[in-house]
Amino acid sequence: MNGTLMAGRRCNYGRLVAAESARNGRPTSVRQAFLPVLPAQGGRHNYICWLAGLWLAAACLGPVALAGDATKLPFDTYGGYFVSNKFEPDAPQSFVVIRDQAQFDKTFGVAFVMRDKSHRLPPSGFWDLMVIAAIHRGNAMWTYKVDSVVVQAGVVELRYTATAKKNDTATFACPLIVSIPKSAYQAVQFVENGKPVQKVVLAEKPEKSG
Repeated sequence: MNGTLMAGRRCNYGRLVAAESARNGRPTSVRQAFLPVLPAQGGRHNYICWLAGLWLAAACLGPVALAGDATKLPFDTYGGYFVSNKFEPDAPQSFVVIRDQAQFDKTFGVAFVMRDKSHRLPPSGFWDLMVIAAIHRGNAMWTYKVDSVVVQAGVVELRYTATAKKNDTATFACPLIVSIPKSAYQAVQFVENGKPVQKVVLAEKPEKSG
């Protein structure tokens, strides 16, 4: 079987699952979509072919495998920056969405240390990227791990795990800095340790003219 035919069949399986989801009005699993074409009992060869079809469908699904219309977004995280003491200095937490270098420079500065190998934004990063950031301040050092970044109906959802290590002798401002593809998103929802903590609205719906 040639590569073109195999690719066509993979996409057909993916479209079948997507069509079933749309028809039912809810996400449809691969197994549910293929119930009408389950192999007859006793057909070992047919059963093997059916399992192969499921694998091909899963390979073609991509974002359809997520709940609803949610789509995974590529992202990257960065270090080697400090939080400007002029940016919301009295807030215990901050959540910010940054679209250009000028705004970024008002929020963060570059922390230069010897033999620094921090992963930083590329010089022209804001041509096609934007930054979403969460900041913790206080008597604790915070570390972060991004769990997922998805977009659904124009709303970006950033899920991450935050861990604090108390320190009563010093204060810190610890940022989580994440880049995503630049687009006309409506809002960014921050979900910290499984709990929604802040929603930053980026674009209001236009009012209807009378």
